[in-house]
Amino acid sequence: MNLDFKLRINSRIPKLVPILQIAKPEEAHVIPEIFNDAYKGTYPYKEFADVQEVREMINDPCFHWILFKLDSGDVAGCYGFDINLEEKIGTFHGFALKRKYQKNVDTLKIIIGCTFAVYSLYQDEILVWSCEVRTAHSITQYMGSIVGLNPIAFFPNKDRFFNRNESTIMIINHDKKALQKHHRKDNPYIIPKASYCYLYSRLKYDLADVKYKNPIVELDSKKLEYLSKKIKIEINKYKLSYEKVTFYFENSDSFFEFLFAPNISLCEKTQYKVDCLEELYIFIQEIKKFIKVHSVRYYELFISAYNPTQQKMFYNEGFMPRGYVPSWKYNKETGLFEDFIVFNFFEGKVENVKIIPQCEALLNTLDFTMDLESKSKYILTKN
Repeated sequence: MNLDFKLRINSRIPKLVPILQIAKPEEAHVIPEIFNDAYKGTYPYKEFADVQEVREMINDPCFHWILFKLDSGDVAGCYGFDINLEEKIGTFHGFALKRKYQKNVDTLKIIIGCTFAVYSLYQDEILVWSCEVRTAHSITQYMGSIVGLNPIAFFPNKDRFFNRNESTIMIINHDKKALQKHHRKDNPYIIPKASYCYLYSRLKYDLADVKYKNPIVELDSKKLEYLSKKIKIEINKYKLSYEKVTFYFENSDSFFEFLFAPNISLCEKTQYKVDCLEELYIFIQEIKKFIKVHSVRYYELFISAYNPTQQKMFYNEGFMPRGYVPSWKYNKETGLFEDFIVFNFFEGKVENVKIIPQCEALLNTLDFTMDLESKSKYILTKN
């Protein structure tokens, strides 16, 4: 793709305009070179800096790398994206430029060209696009807003760039069909402490009303005692950056699974299934043990906006709501998108925050000064 279009926003200083090209397997070595140069060898997600891992991504029909090629033959940078056609969701990854090109390449043209080309290519197939941007890099936030990616959730101290903690903001773009035609129609039920998140998203997307519910969580002490003896844990290597951690019970389909990045003490990509609240309670206690033993700095999960009891249980244990994400997951059985709430735990002081007004509005609405200590209690019963 040639970036031969004009923008009203033009720099007074002429900038290099590359050609965009999908990376080929034989070009896999170029992408690690870009990341190692841009981040001085400190990029936290090691698979992006490994030639074999990148080659596997390029060979994967659901993952693509776009290279920014100059007339000189050099590659100035790259941008990745993956698609999930079954769930109608796509994700942008790893925008990076070599240091010598960071001030003299037309970055805005690159982002606009890449993003809208991808939007067009998967129109009607991918209805939700998301990305994460650094709070220390306001220009990336701005470029995201130009291509319709709006801030939706806050991930305090999630990452480590250049060997220091940094926060990120999740930005998202919905096709109208995901928010209207293919959106679950019944009202979500959320806990009052998630109201900040919801009110922000409601104003942004003209959402329908939710119903607030603050459930009292009752747990069977005998069942808890029984389940605590049946809990098992498995930890398996998953790519270069991650280990896959799975909690489960003997002779049960229930499980709790997430990815752990030991090099940056991060847990994310949580999936779980439970048959009762007691199972979830035991899983949460195991998470807390794992966090303590492995000195986890940040833990993230998405909880259904239609299940206030599970929201309350995580809130009870110190996980805080940081974003209400409408139409986040596609339910293949119903053919509808469902809303989710981001909950996360973090340690350390949030620093190095440089944000554009749109992102500032998110943080202000979330009331980031909210108390991190939970005052709620469980009620234990005996059958």
